[in-house]
Amino acid sequence: MPLCTRGCIIMCFQGVGISEASPAWQNYVEYIDSIVLQGLRNTSLASLKSMLNQIVLSNMAQVSSRQIQILISIQALKEFLFDILSI
Repeated sequence: MPLCTRGCIIMCFQGVGISEASPAWQNYVEYIDSIVLQGLRNTSLASLKSMLNQIVLSNMAQVSSRQIQILISIQALKEFLFDILSI
């Protein structure tokens, strides 16, 4: 969890004065974690899509076997990250 988010959660925890082991608190932390992970996933996929689009557009006229390998590698990385980040 990013430091800013962790700091905000600690301040909330101290402010409400409940036990860290409380089921409600654990649900809240899991909820915040899911929001952060979803943001990371969306950002990663958007970046990969942008990279793929740039490669395709800049090399549309001259596609070599090396460029095809790069495109396949980026697609595989995109699928790998999607699998990891779709928790």
